[in-house]
Amino acid sequence: LSHWIKHNEDHASNYRNWAEKAKANGKADAGVLLEEAADMSLAINDKFEAALAFFGDK
Repeated sequence: LSHWIKHNEDHASNYRNWAEKAKANGKADAGVLLEEAADMSLAINDKFEAALAFFGDK
């Protein structure tokens, strides 16, 4: 689970970088969608962190 949390954080960061690039190139709608994907990745991490708490592994 810890690996997946880090993996999702890396993906979210990458999505945000691409969102900025999209916006800078006149693709604001795509940028918004990429930002939402980043937010979703981090929301999944909330579930992973909650599950991790049951194992006592932080």
